Amino acid sequence: EVRGRYSPKAVFILLIKIAKEYGIDVSAIYDIYDKNKNGDLWSMLKSLTRDICQNINANKEGNRNETAKAIKEFIDDNYTDQNMSMKLLSDRFGLVGSIISKTFKDYTGITFSDYLLDLRIKKAIELLENPEISLTIITEAVGYTNYLTFKRAFMRHQGISPREYREQYYGGLV
Repeated sequence: EVRGRYSPKAVFILLIKIAKEYGIDVSAIYDIYDKNKNGDLWSMLKSLTRDICQNINANKEGNRNETAKAIKEFIDDNYTDQNMSMKLLSDRFGLVGSIISKTFKDYTGITFSDYLLDLRIKKAIELLENPEISLTIITEAVGYTNYLTFKRAFMRHQGISPREYREQYYGGLV
């Protein structure tokens, strides 16, 4: 259908505009066009279109990975924030939650909520080693607003309460 409506030169100009829009070096594209302008332009344009699409997809994947890395680093630095949520990430990164969720899961292999839970519980376990730090302090230090919420999360992750964990692995003193 394109062949019947547009000239090869018009399609080539469109491909150049698209390539520039995505930051693709167009000098090589001009070289390819010049070398093939006396041959089968439509085959060359089809091949060129495929190459541009692959380049765009590769760039998008790189951008997604950079975004996911930035999101992960933000979570790692701010897991203690009791307001840490998909909404906070959405506001911070200017992306809808579903995009953040998919990008993060593709990058890390786990969901945002599972990652945050795992991170908070691992930090809590480190703090539980010190019997002088109360469970209330640990609760707040790892981003929970109250002990009951922390206890439920801990039990979901570890199968026992923080108090039981401390007694079992560190000999008590809660």
